Amino acid sequence: MKVKQSNGISLIVLVITIIVMIILAGAIILALNSSNIVGRAEEAKRLSDDANKRQAAEVLLGEYMLEKELNNITESAEEYVITNLINQGINTDNLAVVGNKVIVGSGASFIKKQGEGENDLKIGDYVEYTPEIKTSTKYKMFDDYNWEETTAFVTEAGIKWRYMGIDASGNALLVADRTTTGKLYLEGASGYLQGPTKLNDLCKELYSSAKGEARSINVEDVNKTLEAKPKLYFYNSNYDYVEIPSPKTIGQIRTEYSQPALTYTETPDGKDINNYLVNYYWYQGTTTPKGSGTPEYKLMFKEGNVTTDMYYWLASSCVYAYFDDGYAYFDDGYAYFYVRCVNGGYVDTYYMFGSNGYSNNDYYAVRPVVSLKSNVQIGEKIGEVWKLK
Repeated sequence: MKVKQSNGISLIVLVITIIVMIILAGAIILALNSSNIVGRAEEAKRLSDDANKRQAAEVLLGEYMLEKELNNITESAEEYVITNLINQGINTDNLAVVGNKVIVGSGASFIKKQGEGENDLKIGDYVEYTPEIKTSTKYKMFDDYNWEETTAFVTEAGIKWRYMGIDASGNALLVADRTTTGKLYLEGASGYLQGPTKLNDLCKELYSSAKGEARSINVEDVNKTLEAKPKLYFYNSNYDYVEIPSPKTIGQIRTEYSQPALTYTETPDGKDINNYLVNYYWYQGTTTPKGSGTPEYKLMFKEGNVTTDMYYWLASSCVYAYFDDGYAYFDDGYAYFYVRCVNGGYVDTYYMFGSNGYSNNDYYAVRPVVSLKSNVQIGEKIGEVWKLK
């Protein structure tokens, strides 16, 4: 009887131990999921695999170019690279070769859908993308009637998404077909210094998903889409606008163009004003290679491809320098610190802070952009919308 009792107790202890282990395992899994450790580990592995794939493809592309020069092979670079990668057991769904460049990312499948015929993928086409509805924990919308911040920004369910192109990492970019209803308020030195970061943070918080990471649209997005190459300039002491070939510091401009020191030298963050880069420009969208009437122009300036102009912040800033000749009234030398914006049909700027100590403020809508993760691919077009897989 004692042996049987001992065996019974051992069995009970074993069952309890198993139950406790199951509970602990569940708690650990829950903790990992809540901290997104598993997701981050998967993302790190995916990025590592993409890097290795890109390296292997670039080696093969180099081999192809040598083979073509020596043996005049007839197959295309993409055929050569992809065939050899498949033979090595490497998945090529998110890989394309365009010219002499290897693209690894979601953009590869988008590129393959372009140029397929009458129903091929085009800039401005609608793409299915649906982030979860969330409420911002950081940012509130600005009510221009009451002139104050009110309720928190939320993910707007009515926003649709359109294909904008490929980013530097090879991933497809989607842009909201309209701006947010809510407007973000920026003011003064902090508006200049923190505005672009706030815009990117807000979009990331509300419009990211398992398929892509969101940020704010910026001036580089607009320039690339319109194929714009705007000229930089400053205002010299002889009342002339002077073009500069690339961003230059205020100190460099003073030396190279024989300009006087600025009279007003207060800066947003207390740094030497001569170290600030002058990179100011603005332009009308109709003057670009992708001007009025093109899909690219409408994508940047018109809501939902119709006639309604859009007004929104760009997550980009710039500095403008105005030099003083020492004689004319109201002609004291200063620098202006701006946050860029789209203002109707213009790529414009809004003055936030001046080295004369003056500050300004304004509110504009926000326009999110989503970079699709490299393992996301475009599917079939159903109606007017491309599906993702």
